[in-house]
Amino acid sequence: LLDDVKQIRDADVIFTLVQPGASLRAAEAAAPHIAPDATYVDLTSLGPKQKAAVGDFIARSGLHFVDGAILGSAPTSRHRVPIVAAGRRAADLARRFAPFGMDITPVGEKPGGAAGIKIVRSVLAKGLEALYVEALVAARRVGVEQEVLRSFCEFLDARPAYDTASLLVRSHIPHAGRRADEMRMSLESVAETGLAPVMTEAVLRLLERTAASGVAERFHHEQPSDFAGAVAALDEALGRDNHS
Repeated sequence: LLDDVKQIRDADVIFTLVQPGASLRAAEAAAPHIAPDATYVDLTSLGPKQKAAVGDFIARSGLHFVDGAILGSAPTSRHRVPIVAAGRRAADLARRFAPFGMDITPVGEKPGGAAGIKIVRSVLAKGLEALYVEALVAARRVGVEQEVLRSFCEFLDARPAYDTASLLVRSHIPHAGRRADEMRMSLESVAETGLAPVMTEAVLRLLERTAASGVAERFHHEQPSDFAGAVAALDEALGRDNHS
């Protein structure tokens, strides 16, 4: 936020991007100086509950709030970085800034919706990052780094990313047990390199959990044909833990 928060009083739209722990404090500092019809857009990385709490505060202040989430690299793409936005003024925000090259996609009117997309999407983005790190370090230690990377990239490049996701999730249902057997060998191999198999162990636990759930029997040990149906079946089969 600006050192002198009073400078925002003539702004029609205020974009805020601060450290997660400072988001609510930034809103509290800004609220008294925001024009009544202005839009306060919080792009800070927060969970959906935390972002909704900021939105609630702005709404209680009689002001307009949009929950925004950056889905790419701002230093690389700058103002053209993809952004999802949730709030009653999200669509208006997208229209207003499209002429400037901003890529804003409305995702509903409820604050927290955009934050939820970013935070859950991060499981894929950061999870893939961590898998690459663990697998390639282990591969390097046994002298097969380039071979592993090349063969895996060939697998990824063989089809569109959506189709790969569908293939992996649908085939997960009938093959989780067999893949768990393979991951036990992978776990041992990674550990033998001296690298803690953090991600490998997590993969094994999920495969074992799916195999033990009995979801494969529901599909007669065949691969479901429907991607969304497979996710829904896994949602039911994997249950909920105490964090839900």
